[in-house]
Amino acid sequence: METAFLLATFLYPEKIGTTPLAMLWVLPLVASIAIVYKATKVDTIELRPFAKETFVLFGSIVVFLGVAAIVLCLIAWFVNDRLPAMLG
Repeated sequence: METAFLLATFLYPEKIGTTPLAMLWVLPLVASIAIVYKATKVDTIELRPFAKETFVLFGSIVVFLGVAAIVLCLIAWFVNDRLPAMLG
């Protein structure tokens, strides 16, 4: 019964909105990506260096996503607001 319930949860994915608060769901995804990526790249896992490298990778991915979001918002603003005013 539990297996059937678990499999049924994959038929209806979790609905996550597009509000700024809902975008925080990207943080666990980025954390898991950073942990798995670093775990596959190091020869031996020692707690302090592994945690430091994982945190740096996590931070760099989050910063890149933030910069990409700002750039895409600026492009959308320019295309939707400024460009029609310049052409018309």
